[in-house]
Amino acid sequence: MDVPLFGFVEYDENANVDDGSCENIAIYGCMDSNYAEFNMFANIDDGSCENIAVYGCMDSNYAEFDENANLDDGSCENVVIYGCTDAAYVEYNEEANIDNGSCLHIAVFGCTDYNYFEFDSQANVDDGSCEELIVYGCTDAAYVEFNEEANIDNGTCLNIAVYGCVYIYAINYNPAANVDDGSCDFEIFGCTDPSAINYNADANVDNGSCDYEIIGCTDPSAINYIIQMLMLIMVLVIMRYLVVQIL
Repeated sequence: MDVPLFGFVEYDENANVDDGSCENIAIYGCMDSNYAEFNMFANIDDGSCENIAVYGCMDSNYAEFDENANLDDGSCENVVIYGCTDAAYVEYNEEANIDNGSCLHIAVFGCTDYNYFEFDSQANVDDGSCEELIVYGCTDAAYVEFNEEANIDNGTCLNIAVYGCVYIYAINYNPAANVDDGSCDFEIFGCTDPSAINYNADANVDNGSCDYEIIGCTDPSAINYIIQMLMLIMVLVIMRYLVVQIL
Protein backbone atom coordinates (compact mmCIF):
# COMPACT_ATOMS: atom_id res chain seq x y z
CA MET A 1 0.00 0.00 0.00
CA ASP A 2 1.24 3.47 -0.91
CA VAL A 3 1.56 5.73 2.13
CA PRO A 4 1.32 9.50 1.63
CA LEU A 5 4.52 11.30 2.43
CA PHE A 6 2.79 14.49 3.40
CA GLY A 7 0.52 15.54 6.24
CA PHE A 8 -2.94 15.14 4.73
CA VAL A 9 -4.81 12.05 3.77
CA GLU A 10 -6.07 13.68 0.57
CA TYR A 11 -2.57 14.44 -0.73
CA ASP A 12 -2.27 13.82 -4.44
CA GLU A 13 1.30 13.45 -5.61
CA ASN A 14 0.26 14.19 -9.20
CA ALA A 15 -1.38 17.51 -8.36
CA ASN A 16 0.57 20.72 -9.00
CA VAL A 17 -2.17 23.18 -8.09
CA ASP A 18 -3.74 23.06 -4.61
CA ASP A 19 -7.51 23.05 -4.89
CA GLY A 20 -8.15 23.28 -1.14
CA SER A 21 -9.19 19.64 -0.81
CA CYS A 22 -6.70 18.90 2.01
CA GLU A 23 -9.00 18.25 5.00
CA ASN A 24 -7.84 15.34 7.16
CA ILE A 25 -4.45 15.33 8.77
CA ALA A 26 -2.78 11.98 8.19
CA ILE A 27 -2.43 9.68 11.27
CA TYR A 28 -0.33 6.66 10.54
CA GLY A 29 -0.81 3.37 12.38
CA CYS A 30 -2.36 -0.10 12.49
CA MET A 31 -5.98 0.14 11.49
CA ASP A 32 -6.97 -3.51 12.16
CA SER A 33 -8.65 -3.94 15.57
CA ASN A 34 -7.70 -7.62 15.63
CA TYR A 35 -4.10 -6.66 16.26
CA ALA A 36 -2.42 -5.55 19.43
CA GLU A 37 -0.97 -2.54 17.59
CA PHE A 38 -4.39 -1.28 16.54
CA ASN A 39 -4.69 2.53 16.67
CA MET A 40 -8.26 3.67 16.72
CA PHE A 41 -7.21 7.17 15.62
CA ALA A 42 -5.22 6.02 12.60
CA ASN A 43 -6.60 6.85 9.17
CA ILE A 44 -3.64 5.63 7.16
CA ASP A 45 -2.40 2.06 7.66
CA ASP A 46 1.37 2.00 7.88
CA GLY A 47 1.79 -1.78 7.98
CA SER A 48 2.55 -1.86 11.73
CA CYS A 49 -0.05 -4.57 12.51
CA GLU A 50 2.07 -7.50 13.68
CA ASN A 51 0.64 -9.26 16.77
CA ILE A 52 -2.85 -10.69 16.94
CA ALA A 53 -4.63 -9.12 19.94
CA VAL A 54 -4.99 -11.36 23.05
CA TYR A 55 -7.04 -9.69 25.76
CA GLY A 56 -6.56 -10.49 29.44
CA CYS A 57 -4.93 -9.50 32.75
CA MET A 58 -1.33 -8.49 32.13
CA ASP A 59 -0.30 -7.89 35.77
CA SER A 60 1.50 -10.91 37.27
CA ASN A 61 0.58 -9.75 40.79
CA TYR A 62 -3.01 -10.79 40.16
CA ALA A 63 -4.53 -14.26 40.16
CA GLU A 64 -6.13 -13.59 36.75
CA PHE A 65 -2.76 -12.93 35.09
CA ASP A 66 -2.57 -14.30 31.52
CA GLU A 67 0.98 -14.62 30.24
CA ASN A 68 -0.32 -14.77 26.66
CA ALA A 69 -2.24 -11.51 26.93
CA ASN A 70 -0.86 -8.45 25.14
CA LEU A 71 -3.85 -6.17 25.73
CA ASP A 72 -5.11 -5.52 29.23
CA ASP A 73 -8.90 -5.83 29.45
CA GLY A 74 -9.32 -4.77 33.10
CA SER A 75 -9.88 -8.34 34.28
CA CYS A 76 -7.25 -8.11 37.05
CA GLU A 77 -9.30 -8.36 40.26
CA ASN A 78 -7.74 -10.59 42.91
CA VAL A 79 -4.25 -9.92 44.24
CA VAL A 80 -2.20 -13.11 44.32
CA ILE A 81 -2.01 -14.80 47.77
CA TYR A 82 0.13 -17.93 47.82
CA GLY A 83 -0.61 -20.74 50.22
CA CYS A 84 -2.31 -24.10 50.73
CA THR A 85 -5.70 -23.99 49.02
CA ASP A 86 -6.92 -27.47 50.09
CA ALA A 87 -9.22 -27.32 53.13
CA ALA A 88 -8.43 -30.95 53.93
CA TYR A 89 -4.96 -29.97 55.14
CA VAL A 90 -3.75 -28.41 58.39
CA GLU A 91 -1.89 -25.75 56.43
CA TYR A 92 -5.03 -24.60 54.59
CA ASN A 93 -5.20 -20.83 54.09
CA GLU A 94 -8.72 -19.69 53.28
CA GLU A 95 -7.36 -16.44 51.83
CA ALA A 96 -4.95 -18.15 49.43
CA ASN A 97 -5.94 -18.23 45.75
CA ILE A 98 -2.80 -19.79 44.30
CA ASP A 99 -1.52 -23.08 45.71
CA ASN A 100 2.21 -23.05 46.43
CA GLY A 101 2.59 -26.70 47.42
CA SER A 102 2.60 -26.01 51.16
CA CYS A 103 -0.20 -28.53 51.90
CA LEU A 104 1.63 -31.19 53.94
CA HIS A 105 -0.49 -32.69 56.73
CA ILE A 106 -4.01 -34.08 56.38
CA ALA A 107 -6.23 -32.37 58.97
CA VAL A 108 -7.54 -34.53 61.86
CA PHE A 109 -10.11 -32.65 63.91
CA GLY A 110 -10.56 -33.19 67.63
CA CYS A 111 -9.58 -32.01 71.12
CA THR A 112 -5.85 -31.18 71.09
CA ASP A 113 -5.48 -30.21 74.78
CA TYR A 114 -4.22 -33.15 76.88
CA ASN A 115 -5.61 -31.52 80.03
CA TYR A 116 -9.11 -32.45 78.92
CA PHE A 117 -10.96 -35.76 79.13
CA GLU A 118 -11.78 -35.62 75.40
CA PHE A 119 -8.11 -35.30 74.32
CA ASP A 120 -7.38 -37.03 71.00
CA SER A 121 -3.69 -37.78 70.46
CA GLN A 122 -4.31 -38.16 66.72
CA ALA A 123 -5.90 -34.72 66.31
CA ASN A 124 -3.87 -31.84 64.88
CA VAL A 125 -6.69 -29.30 64.46
CA ASP A 126 -8.70 -28.30 67.53
CA ASP A 127 -12.44 -28.37 66.85
CA GLY A 128 -13.62 -27.00 70.20
CA SER A 129 -14.65 -30.42 71.52
CA CYS A 130 -12.60 -30.06 74.74
CA GLU A 131 -15.27 -29.83 77.45
CA GLU A 132 -14.47 -31.73 80.65
CA LEU A 133 -11.23 -30.76 82.39
CA ILE A 134 -9.34 -33.72 83.86
CA VAL A 135 -9.25 -33.69 87.69
CA TYR A 136 -7.15 -36.38 89.35
CA GLY A 137 -8.01 -37.58 92.83
CA CYS A 138 -9.81 -40.17 94.94
CA THR A 139 -13.13 -41.02 93.28
CA ASP A 140 -14.46 -43.42 95.96
CA ALA A 141 -16.88 -41.71 98.37
CA ALA A 142 -16.18 -44.40 100.99
CA TYR A 143 -12.74 -42.90 101.65
CA VAL A 144 -11.65 -39.86 103.65
CA GLU A 145 -9.66 -38.59 100.67
CA PHE A 146 -12.72 -38.59 98.34
CA ASN A 147 -12.78 -35.63 95.93
CA GLU A 148 -16.22 -35.06 94.43
CA GLU A 149 -14.70 -33.06 91.55
CA ALA A 150 -12.26 -35.81 90.52
CA ASN A 151 -13.05 -37.78 87.37
CA ILE A 152 -9.88 -39.88 87.13
CA ASP A 153 -8.75 -41.94 90.13
CA ASN A 154 -5.05 -41.52 90.92
CA GLY A 155 -4.77 -44.07 93.71
CA THR A 156 -4.95 -41.58 96.57
CA CYS A 157 -7.85 -43.37 98.34
CA LEU A 158 -6.12 -44.55 101.53
CA ASN A 159 -8.35 -44.32 104.61
CA ILE A 160 -11.86 -45.74 104.89
CA ALA A 161 -14.16 -42.98 106.17
CA VAL A 162 -15.54 -43.44 109.71
CA TYR A 163 -18.17 -40.85 110.53
CA GLY A 164 -18.71 -39.58 114.05
CA CYS A 165 -17.73 -36.93 116.60
CA VAL A 166 -14.02 -36.12 116.28
CA TYR A 167 -13.75 -33.50 119.08
CA ILE A 168 -12.06 -34.99 122.15
CA TYR A 169 -13.86 -32.63 124.54
CA ALA A 170 -17.31 -33.74 123.42
CA ILE A 171 -19.18 -36.20 125.63
CA ASN A 172 -19.81 -38.47 122.62
CA TYR A 173 -16.29 -38.26 121.19
CA ASN A 174 -15.51 -41.23 118.94
CA PRO A 175 -11.76 -41.94 118.81
CA ALA A 176 -12.27 -44.19 115.77
CA ALA A 177 -13.94 -41.45 113.73
CA ASN A 178 -11.94 -39.57 111.08
CA VAL A 179 -14.79 -37.64 109.45
CA ASP A 180 -16.91 -35.31 111.57
CA ASP A 181 -20.63 -35.79 111.03
CA GLY A 182 -21.79 -32.88 113.19
CA SER A 183 -23.04 -35.15 115.98
CA CYS A 184 -20.82 -33.82 118.79
CA ASP A 185 -22.51 -33.05 122.11
CA PHE A 186 -20.72 -31.08 124.83
CA GLU A 187 -21.17 -31.13 128.64
CA ILE A 188 -23.66 -28.64 130.04
CA PHE A 189 -23.66 -28.65 133.83
CA GLY A 190 -26.84 -27.93 135.77
CA CYS A 191 -29.88 -29.40 137.41
CA THR A 192 -31.24 -32.25 135.30
CA ASP A 193 -34.28 -33.06 137.50
CA PRO A 194 -37.49 -31.74 135.90
CA SER A 195 -39.19 -31.65 139.33
CA ALA A 196 -36.64 -29.18 140.71
CA ILE A 197 -37.45 -25.50 140.75
CA ASN A 198 -34.13 -24.72 138.99
CA TYR A 199 -34.34 -27.46 136.36
CA ASN A 200 -32.18 -26.74 133.28
CA ALA A 201 -33.56 -28.38 130.15
CA ASP A 202 -30.25 -27.83 128.32
CA ALA A 203 -28.12 -29.52 131.00
CA ASN A 204 -26.83 -33.03 130.32
CA VAL A 205 -24.57 -33.35 133.40
CA ASP A 206 -26.15 -32.96 136.83
CA ASN A 207 -23.98 -30.90 139.15
CA GLY A 208 -26.06 -31.40 142.29
CA SER A 209 -27.51 -27.91 142.17
CA CYS A 210 -31.19 -28.92 142.11
CA ASP A 211 -33.47 -27.05 144.50
CA TYR A 212 -36.96 -28.28 145.39
CA GLU A 213 -40.12 -26.56 146.56
CA ILE A 214 -41.16 -27.58 150.12
CA ILE A 215 -44.43 -26.22 151.47
CA GLY A 216 -44.54 -25.45 155.19
CA CYS A 217 -44.07 -22.91 157.92
CA THR A 218 -41.41 -20.33 157.19
CA ASP A 219 -41.76 -18.39 160.48
CA PRO A 220 -38.84 -19.21 162.83
CA SER A 221 -40.94 -18.19 165.86
CA ALA A 222 -43.57 -20.83 165.16
CA ILE A 223 -43.49 -24.10 167.12
CA ASN A 224 -43.60 -26.22 163.95
CA TYR A 225 -40.83 -24.31 162.12
CA ILE A 226 -37.94 -26.39 163.58
CA ILE A 227 -39.57 -29.70 162.70
CA GLN A 228 -40.12 -28.66 159.13
CA MET A 229 -36.54 -27.41 158.85
CA LEU A 230 -35.27 -30.77 160.05
CA MET A 231 -37.49 -32.56 157.57
CA LEU A 232 -36.24 -30.29 154.77
CA ILE A 233 -32.64 -31.00 155.66
CA MET A 234 -33.32 -34.73 155.65
CA VAL A 235 -35.00 -34.56 152.27
CA LEU A 236 -32.09 -32.60 150.78
CA VAL A 237 -29.57 -35.06 152.20
CA ILE A 238 -31.50 -38.00 150.77
CA MET A 239 -31.81 -36.32 147.35
CA ARG A 240 -28.10 -35.54 147.22
CA TYR A 241 -27.34 -39.13 148.16
CA LEU A 242 -29.55 -40.50 145.43
CA VAL A 243 -27.99 -38.18 142.86
CA VAL A 244 -24.51 -39.29 143.85
CA GLN A 245 -25.54 -42.94 143.57
CA ILE A 246 -26.98 -42.39 140.11
CA LEU A 247 -23.79 -40.68 138.88
